[in-house]
Amino acid sequence: MNAAISPAEAMVLLNPRRVRANQVFKVTLTSLALQKVVAIKTTRMLPRLFGRIGKVTRVSVNEIPADGLPPPAAAVLGLVKAGRGSRIGTFMRRARALYGKNLRGFLTDVVEPALVSRGLLESHEGKGRLASTTHRRKLTPAGKAEGARLRKAIDRGRSLPVLLTADPKEAAAIVASLGGLILLIDELKPHYKDISNALRSHGADDFDDLDGTDPTDGYDLSDVVGSAFDAMADVVPSVDSGSDSATSSSGSDSASSSDGGSDLTSSSDGGSGGC
Repeated sequence: MNAAISPAEAMVLLNPRRVRANQVFKVTLTSLALQKVVAIKTTRMLPRLFGRIGKVTRVSVNEIPADGLPPPAAAVLGLVKAGRGSRIGTFMRRARALYGKNLRGFLTDVVEPALVSRGLLESHEGKGRLASTTHRRKLTPAGKAEGARLRKAIDRGRSLPVLLTADPKEAAAIVASLGGLILLIDELKPHYKDISNALRSHGADDFDDLDGTDPTDGYDLSDVVGSAFDAMADVVPSVDSGSDSATSSSGSDSASSSDGGSDLTSSSDGGSGGC
């Protein structure tokens, strides 16, 4: 594999039978925000007559990376570009119109094919009910090995809350080695601000002695301004709800969601797009 595994691809490799498409989409958008490719900004709204002051969250393109993006990130960035700074609720409605209301199409049409092209996932066709054709995908031996490597890296990341106090330099080095995988460790969410401080205090030169780990593989978080981590507390709930959190009298621009899991099986008689 030449390119680093994206967070979306990692989620499939870590839990291929139970991965949820909407969570895969969310982590992809959040990772783009962390890399400063996408800006997710929440602003206060002026109240209308007898209305309440609310908030509106918009998503827009911030900076296009020169070296390209993995397929899942490129697909989400394309949606952001098409939205031209739209509210998060409007953006999520467009995403569901393209990939289905639980965003299953993002998993089956974007993320899984990317893993197949890497040789980490393989596809098999079979007969389903009512003579429909089913497409089953399972991890290859290389995919299983990569999943094991990712689990080891994430287990190491879970030590960060202790290391942030005991050994900030080691903590910063682990963050750099994790890259986008850090977004898959829920226990770290309350510690984003401390992680941000650790990254500010230690530059890329501090990471050269970390067991041969190359912090430039995938996400070079040593170069990410700490405020990107500080903003994650606002970004994650906004994408989770698929709404712009507006509470003014004008109403919120929201979209309903359904947490659809996947067993990496799709059928030709049921499309994933359109809602």
